[in-house]
Amino acid sequence: MRAATLETYSAAYDALKGRYPRLEGNIFLDASRLAALFSAKPCLLEETESALFLLTPRHSFHDVLFLTGDAGELPKALEKWLPAWPAAQPLRVSVIGRDPEAGALAAQFEAAGFGLVKKLLRTRVRLPEGRMLAAMRPFAEEARGLLGYARHGAEEEILEILRESFDLMGDNLPELAEISERIDEGGVIVARKAGRILALNYFAVQSGVLHSFYDVTRKEYRGGGGLFMALAVFMRDELEARGVPYTRGLGWRDAAQKRLLRHALKNDQRPDGIVIYNMRRPAPGPDPA
Repeated sequence: MRAATLETYSAAYDALKGRYPRLEGNIFLDASRLAALFSAKPCLLEETESALFLLTPRHSFHDVLFLTGDAGELPKALEKWLPAWPAAQPLRVSVIGRDPEAGALAAQFEAAGFGLVKKLLRTRVRLPEGRMLAAMRPFAEEARGLLGYARHGAEEEILEILRESFDLMGDNLPELAEISERIDEGGVIVARKAGRILALNYFAVQSGVLHSFYDVTRKEYRGGGGLFMALAVFMRDELEARGVPYTRGLGWRDAAQKRLLRHALKNDQRPDGIVIYNMRRPAPGPDPA
């Protein structure tokens, strides 16, 4: 295992691609984003005959980014370096794709000692319009004085709120630097009272698609959906005012939360076939994540 740079990664990728014309994995970063990642973090690179692995520090664990030309050989490829990995550092891998292919790939990691933390389903999000928007707008008017964009300095509070409702590994929670970047992009809107964030929407618009990552209201302010609806209307109006076009919305649901999935279906929020298997190889003792 060695330090990862754009040069060492590119050489490993070219060698693997030369042996296997079709690669599977979870590395979707272009050269500029990879270079930024290697510059910001001490990443490690491991190569085998059939795969390459990038070990990236994240929160209190390491993410496993990988590409393979032979998914059936993944357990053997992993076992070439896993025994030497420091036991005190948990590993997390996100297997992304469509079932049954993604499930089959996740099974290879399971054979190497990874356990499922959470399976996420990507769903279409129903955008508020027409009568729905008209019914939601009074909530936004009532909460008008509380609504606005998140400001720098609130990153730790935002992460704290996310951790109250989501799992650090299972729900792909952002790091503080990522939250700061999202604030810069106008992708975090909040309901704030007396300097405290009560609720937030964490989102991005990419290629005409609204990606709704996290909609969270603190437990003590839940009930009736007022803040949730107020933020949804505020976000819609702000994106329209900024001239940010989008024609559809996507979000994520925990596959194990059957009641919430049924509720989502009633609101025409249906899975579109993309899934994430978030899997963990734990360290002995208490999990620091």
